[in-house]
Amino acid sequence: MIRTPKLPFIQSRASAPLTLLTFTGIAVLTIIPFTAFGTILGFIPLPAAYFAYLIPCIILYMVLAISLKKAYVRHYGDLL
Repeated sequence: MIRTPKLPFIQSRASAPLTLLTFTGIAVLTIIPFTAFGTILGFIPLPAAYFAYLIPCIILYMVLAISLKKAYVRHYGDLL
């Protein structure tokens, strides 16, 4: 979100291996509590409603990060 002054996912994309690794990690770590291994570790599955709230939170985070990045670039002229 903050590595480039460009819009993420539209004007600038991460490398394919990094994107694949990120989404694989998200999928695996989300699934673990629903498995026997997760039970052994003491995890409990989150309710489905949690994921309904998680998506808007992520989108709002992205909008806020982009807005603050644009304000920073407008004020200072460039990212660090």
